[in-house]
Amino acid sequence: MSVTILRNDPCLCGSGKKYKKCCMNKENVVQIQQAKEERFSQKKHQLTEKVRMFIDSKLTYKQDQNLFTEFRNRTDRTINEHVERMFFEFWLYFFHRYENGLRGIEWFAKERASRLSGAERELVKKWASLQPKLVEAVEKRQSSIVFRDVLTNEALAVPFPSEQLRTFAPWYGTFALIEPLGDQYFFHGVNVMIAPDGIERAKRKIEKLQAESENKDSFLYDYYPEILATSIRNLEKEEHTTKEISVYKIHADLLDERKVGTFFYELEELAINEWTETKKEAAWLKNWKLYQDSEVKGDVVLADVFGNLEIEDEYATFTCYSEEARDAFLEKLGEVHLYVANVTEERESVTIPFNAEIQNAMVQLSEQVPRYVSVYAQMVGLIDIHDKIPKYDHLSLQELVEQKRADEADLWLKQMEYRTYLMIQEDFGEVEFTADYNSFRKKLGLPLSPFVTGGALRKSTVQETKPKNPKPKFVTDEEAILFESLGFTPQTFQTFYTEDAVTFFNEKTNGKGENTVRKYRNSLFDIREMLEKSAFESWAEVDDEFWEKVIVYDFFEINGPASKSHIKEFLSTIKVFTKWLEKRKKTKVAKEVAEFISKVERELLDGAELVAHFTPFHRSRSDVNDVMADLSKVLRKKDRDYNEVIEGRFQVTKKNKNSIELKDVGGELDPFTARVSSRFIPLIHEGMFLDIEIEQKNKTEFEVVDIYQVYSKEAEWLM
Repeated sequence: MSVTILRNDPCLCGSGKKYKKCCMNKENVVQIQQAKEERFSQKKHQLTEKVRMFIDSKLTYKQDQNLFTEFRNRTDRTINEHVERMFFEFWLYFFHRYENGLRGIEWFAKERASRLSGAERELVKKWASLQPKLVEAVEKRQSSIVFRDVLTNEALAVPFPSEQLRTFAPWYGTFALIEPLGDQYFFHGVNVMIAPDGIERAKRKIEKLQAESENKDSFLYDYYPEILATSIRNLEKEEHTTKEISVYKIHADLLDERKVGTFFYELEELAINEWTETKKEAAWLKNWKLYQDSEVKGDVVLADVFGNLEIEDEYATFTCYSEEARDAFLEKLGEVHLYVANVTEERESVTIPFNAEIQNAMVQLSEQVPRYVSVYAQMVGLIDIHDKIPKYDHLSLQELVEQKRADEADLWLKQMEYRTYLMIQEDFGEVEFTADYNSFRKKLGLPLSPFVTGGALRKSTVQETKPKNPKPKFVTDEEAILFESLGFTPQTFQTFYTEDAVTFFNEKTNGKGENTVRKYRNSLFDIREMLEKSAFESWAEVDDEFWEKVIVYDFFEINGPASKSHIKEFLSTIKVFTKWLEKRKKTKVAKEVAEFISKVERELLDGAELVAHFTPFHRSRSDVNDVMADLSKVLRKKDRDYNEVIEGRFQVTKKNKNSIELKDVGGELDPFTARVSSRFIPLIHEGMFLDIEIEQKNKTEFEVVDIYQVYSKEAEWLM
């Protein structure tokens, strides 16, 4: 639908003004600005090509190669090889001084100005006057990013997103030529966006060069390669930037695995990953903390992983990264020394970046907390302004501020905010809110970050808390076999429904025959699979809508076309199970579920019989039966000459004596009538959904030739 609005009509935005006085002006302004930018970009491209051809004409191949070698040496080969040539040519055009003392753009202006149009001459004059600027982002607006000139504090608004600026990150910046256009600015030529610490390194390099340089007006041009290299250099790849840390492993033979296992299982700070008779894995957690954020509805629990314990085949191994953790585990092991023998220690060295620390943490999120908050909790929640930072002479953020080195504390927080933002973008894409670094800035008396959601009102805290570590039920080997027969894995042994499903199964099958065992095992297997795909955390959340979906849709998605006996067994199990849950768990859906089954059972059974008539064997989703189904189609087609065949999902809108009226669920075909044998009509219900194959004999004559699957009309909301 299109809407035509006239100049004097009320504006659609609801301002109460006439369209010509409101959004029409805004739209015109946007369109005019876009047109200006496009024309500006075209003119720049055309003129750049003329500069390129001019410089190419002045250099021999050998001169070009010598200059390229010089550029690579001066940039210390820090530029990615895929874009290195682009930066080199940019340097040739706007920075490098040739033997005549002129930069490339100045040389071009001197010799080619007379051949240019007046507009081109003005543009060349502007380009020759552009000064290199070191800038960092200080504000993100609706349609631009404001950069601050680090050397002059001048504010420069650059359109975003635009051809020159496609990505954003807090506090990022660049060393580049910046060209004005009206009240906005554009990056000229090529540039690379760099992290806050790269901006700081470039700033120090510029200050050093300025102090040493005799020509204060041209040193930014003269030392462009060196400044660029300093800003983008990856310090982690340089020499002497790694360190060795120790990994401690303690091994012990267990004389009584059950008693040792029970001792550690009962430790309050032990978080269980898997705990069966044959295999036990757990993390020893310390320093439990509660992270709360004004942007988050719900709590986040943090804990440091002190070490990891594995027990298997009467043998225990504890792995950790600190002597403190090693000593603490040995002390605990001493409490069960009567059941332990041959305790040995192993120490390995691992190389990591010099400024890195091993900080293994566990994070637990409330249901309503977005997953990306786990990153905020680890990146922000574990920061302590009193922790020592090796990079800054082992001073803390608080001490840096107290010792008049607040700019270094500010840079450290900028770098952390930048890294956190990029990490979230890579793993989660666009998110609702950013990490909170302003709470630290307020504590330290530093200027607030304009990139933190909530600004000055944002508040996050980390407080010590008691271990929030409920122990899962211990599973014996015998129980594990039973659990796995119902489809549970060690990772899903501890769901809210596991124990109930197993208890129900045992009650209903104890002492019963093989058919009864099979009925309940198969039905509970399917119910378990459907619960696993849900986000429920308790039986109280499992409503009648869930069971209705299970009955009319999920069951058939899992099993494919089912026999009448299979459907009867499944529906019977659901009725008995929901009634059992009502008695045990005080749920309130058994009556509604039973009424729904009474309503749909006849249709489901008729659907199963209908499919069976078209297939001489039970069609399931196995590879063999898929092949048999295809072979069946081929044999049918050999019996008669088929015209065009239509396959799809259709809803029965009406049934007649020997035909049915169908509506295409996909909406591609108009409603039509298809012939079907009169003996199948009693099995077809109006509103029923059929996955079928139809032969179109001519423009108006259709016939149903195969039915693969049937869904009841109550499944309409799922189609």
